Amino acid sequence: MKTLQQIADIIAKHLFNQKEKCAILGNCRYRLEEDGQVNKCAFGALIPDELYTGEIEGKGSDTLFSKFPELIAACGIPDDSDTYEFLHIAQRIHDGEWRNRNESFERLCQGYNLEYNPQ
Repeated sequence: MKTLQQIADIIAKHLFNQKEKCAILGNCRYRLEEDGQVNKCAFGALIPDELYTGEIEGKGSDTLFSKFPELIAACGIPDDSDTYEFLHIAQRIHDGEWRNRNESFERLCQGYNLEYNPQ
């Protein structure tokens, strides 16, 4: 299982390097492939391509924990309340605070006493 710090590191690097929000027609997606480029949201960055399924699209992070526990486990994501809450907030940052995503994610990490490592 990944630690919360490892999860934060993956998401921080992903959000820092990602050039645009992972969305189509304003609707956020876990994964979106366009013109040979794969774009992912904060939570989607934790899902390896070989484990991705379109069945998760349109479902909130809470649903992933409750309806797709095998996927959560296969991704090495702990099924505990701290991780659940952290990922839920990270997803909200991606979906609703795109322009300030890095600053918002850094504050989220600080709130959980985690290091912010975007590079």
